[in-house]
Amino acid sequence: MEAQIHHNQWMRFEDSNGIGYAQTDSYLVLNSRVICFECKLTETLAGYSQLEKLYKPLLQAIYERPIVLVLTCKNLSRLDLRRTEANSLREALLAPATKGVITFQWLG
Repeated sequence: MEAQIHHNQWMRFEDSNGIGYAQTDSYLVLNSRVICFECKLTETLAGYSQLEKLYKPLLQAIYERPIVLVLTCKNLSRLDLRRTEANSLREALLAPATKGVITFQWLG
C-alpha cells in the first residue's frame, strides 16, 4: 500500500454520548503505522487531549495499527509539561508510537 495523506478529514463515530464528529488537521497512513498531526499556533493542553483522547482511538479503530501523535506548534507554552520534543520533522515522523505525543516546534 502506498502512503496516503489526509487533510481536514471528517470522521463520524458513536460513543456513550451518542453520535459525534471529529476533524483531524492531517494524518499520514503508512503500512506500519498512522502519524496524526494536530497544528496549533501555541502549544495547549487541549491539543494534547484532542490527540490522545479523540483522534488516537478513532484512527486505531479505523486502521488497526500503531498511531504516532504529533502536536505541531509555532509557540511553545510555559506549561509545566514533560514533553517529548522532536528536533526535526524527520525525527517526529520516525518516533515510535509508544512515546505518547511528540511536540514539534515549527518556526517556518
